[in-house]
Amino acid sequence: MTEETLRRKKDFQRLYEHGSSARAQTVVLIYEKKVDRPYGAAVVASRKVGKAVERNRAKRWLREAHRLLRSECRLEGVHLVLIARRSAATAGFHQIRDDISRLYEHAGFIETSRDS
Repeated sequence: MTEETLRRKKDFQRLYEHGSSARAQTVVLIYEKKVDRPYGAAVVASRKVGKAVERNRAKRWLREAHRLLRSECRLEGVHLVLIARRSAATAGFHQIRDDISRLYEHAGFIETSRDS
């Protein structure tokens, strides 16, 4: 599956207006399923997250966590934006990865096995 990076303003506006959202301690996920375009993703960190070094670290960790989880996900026809929250600057990578994993399960991208 090829990944398209969301860059156009209208793609972001469409997600913000029509997409669904889910929140975790370090990340906000905004997504829209059944889009007429191929799968696309973007990572965003506003200045509220911190200075440039902290924002860039948070974005790197969000991208890496997404990359690691992508093989477990069904993302065909999905556009999504991962938004770093202020706490992402001080959180560790594993916490960010766990938050994104929970958000993907909540959104239905990852099948959860309930074998308890």
